[in-house]
Amino acid sequence: MELNGKDDHSDRSLSDLPDGILEHILSYLPTKIAVRTSVLSRRWEFLWTSLKNLEFYEHHIFNVCGVPCIPEVGRRNRKLFMDFVDRVLLLNDVRRLEKFSLACKVKDDVSRIETWMLAAIRRNPKELLIGFHAREELERDEVLTVPHSWFSYEELEVLKVDIGPGFHLPFPNSQFRLPNLKRTSS
Repeated sequence: MELNGKDDHSDRSLSDLPDGILEHILSYLPTKIAVRTSVLSRRWEFLWTSLKNLEFYEHHIFNVCGVPCIPEVGRRNRKLFMDFVDRVLLLNDVRRLEKFSLACKVKDDVSRIETWMLAAIRRNPKELLIGFHAREELERDEVLTVPHSWFSYEELEVLKVDIGPGFHLPFPNSQFRLPNLKRTSS
């Protein structure tokens, strides 16, 4: 309907939508892009903290080709990635995630990555997609262990695992409980 020759919807914007709808829209964006919307306006500043899908892919976030050409750039990108994941997990206030995805190299930061996984598990994701690849200088006899507690919670429906050499996945039958698991892949 027009009033005075103007469309009465012309002054509406995306920001006029309720938070729930905006959060739903953000859930379709990669985490990195959704977080960037915080600069749009004061209203958008913390909308991303309600994301129910969290995706952290180290090579997609800071490296175009996955392998930095200059070592200093690689270290800086690694730090940016690690700090980004820390910040998102600290500020995300969702009690139940739909999906948590994490793919990164494991270097001398195993405890930090375990902390991320525990933060994700506490949010009871329906889908857990993880990909870990060991640091290049892994000793021949050294084995990094992925704790079985990551895979023993009842809400998990989808589990996808891509674990590189140098990792040990403990799957003791007595502690491996995933009653709602519908799909797995590796």
